[in-house]
Parts: sequence; structure tokens; C-alpha cells
Amino acid sequence: MRLLRYARNDRRFYHPTQIMRSFSPTTFSAAALLGLALLGGCGEKFLDLKPTDSITTDSFYKTQSDALQAVTACYAQLNRGGQYNYALWGIGDIMSDNSLTGGGGGGDGAEEIQLDFFNIPSSNPMTTRLWNGCYVGIGACNLVLQKVPAISMDAAIQKRCLGEAQFLRAKYYFDLVRAFGDVPKITVPPATPAESRLPRTAANDIYDLIISDLKLAIGNLDGSYSGTDVGRATKWAATGLLAKVYITRGNKVDAAQRAREVIASGRYSLWADYGDNFKVANEYG
Repeated sequence: MRLLRYARNDRRFYHPTQIMRSFSPTTFSAAALLGLALLGGCGEKFLDLKPTDSITTDSFYKTQSDALQAVTACYAQLNRGGQYNYALWGIGDIMSDNSLTGGGGGGDGAEEIQLDFFNIPSSNPMTTRLWNGCYVGIGACNLVLQKVPAISMDAAIQKRCLGEAQFLRAKYYFDLVRAFGDVPKITVPPATPAESRLPRTAANDIYDLIISDLKLAIGNLDGSYSGTDVGRATKWAATGLLAKVYITRGNKVDAAQRAREVIASGRYSLWADYGDNFKVANEYG
């Protein structure tokens, strides 16, 4: 079948060879020369286009708004499967006997049963999600700590952003080191895929990083917030977590000192009824 082309604004059909005859060789030569001249004048910039449908790491981290969004990404993992939405309560509560596995048979809740009996394969989804979720959170924190110091923004907010990233990175590593022991230590965004595939670092070194991050966070964070900032990590949250890290390491003296600092702040007390801790109305104390 011969291919035909319909000429616009005309009711007749033309074969391609008929259309080609209407252009002379001189016309084609001039058009070709003009095209070459335009390409030559554009240089490499003509081919070096910036993406308009996505944001890259290089094009982000320019404004205070960017910094705040980047910090939000550090918090984002807390409500996902690698943290409080799935993995943490399973690993923390089931393995400590705070919770009991139930179900209708051996295949019901298999991953929880594996945790309950300490018979955990590498494919267990709870441990896998904890590992992956923590490192996604750590990656977001590393970007904040690398990029935000160079942003021209309100100094107090910049300081707080760094403190939040330090607090959250410490929290993610604390979850990892308690569950897995030695884990890879990544403190800067990897420049290549190879840089993200690191050997495990000794648990003692991970704890040193956690303690260092929390001490820095204590100096960078405010004691309380108001309005839409309520719920952000505070100086006292970092101090309390540091006390927990110390007691986990068996350092009772430093743990007691940090715990007393939280108590002496006068901002916190125990509920008369333990159940009040879990009421939505008491979310922020």
C-alpha cells in the first residue's frame, strides 16, 4: 500500500514525491547551512538542559523553606513501616514479652512468631524494614547536616534544623545498634553507590557517634515550641534520650545526671494514671 499525506487546508491528497518536487536543491542547501550555523552558535549549553519536571539535590537546599522541608524528611520515617508503624513495636515488644503472638495457626503472623522464638531469618520483614527505614532516615539527616549550614537563612532556625537532624540521626542509629550490634556508619551522603556499601562498624564506635550527636543536639535545640512547631525534637527530648543511651551502656552515673536535668527542668512529670499516657488529648503532655 502506498503511503499518502493529506495536505492541510486542501481537499486533495498528495504523494510525498509530489511535495518534494516543490522544493529546489537550493532551498534544501540553504536550510541545511542555516541549521548548522545555529547548532554551531549554541555550543554545549544547547545540550546542557536543566530538568524542569523534577528537583535534584543540586537544585534544592537553597532557601529556608528548603531547609525546613529537608528536616521534615528526617521525621518522615518515624511513621512508616521501618519505625513505629510496624517494625519497632514488633521487635521491641514481642521480643521483650511485653506482647504475645496470637493468631489462628503457624502461618498466621509468621514474622512475629519468628521474633517471639528468636528464630529470625534474614528475610524477616520486620527486621528488614527496621534496617532499611533507619538508613533512609539517616540519609535524610546526613543531607541536612551537609547542606543546611551553607543556606542563607535565619540563624536560630538554622541552628534548630541542625539540632533536629542530629537528634534524629542519633535515634535511628540507637535503634539499629540495639537490634543488630555492629552496623555500617554513614555520616555523609554517598557520592557513588559504592560508598553506600560499607562494612559494619563496631557497636562501640556507633555509640560514640550517638552520644556525640545528642550532645550537639542539646546545644542546638530549644526547650519547648509553640504553634505549628509543637512536636519537634526539644533539648529535653535529646537529654532524655542521652540518659537512655547511657543506661543502655551501663553508665549509671551519667544516665542519672542527664535524667536529673530533665526532671529539674520542671517541664515533665508522671501521670497519675498510667493509661493517660496513651490518650490523644495528652499527646504533647
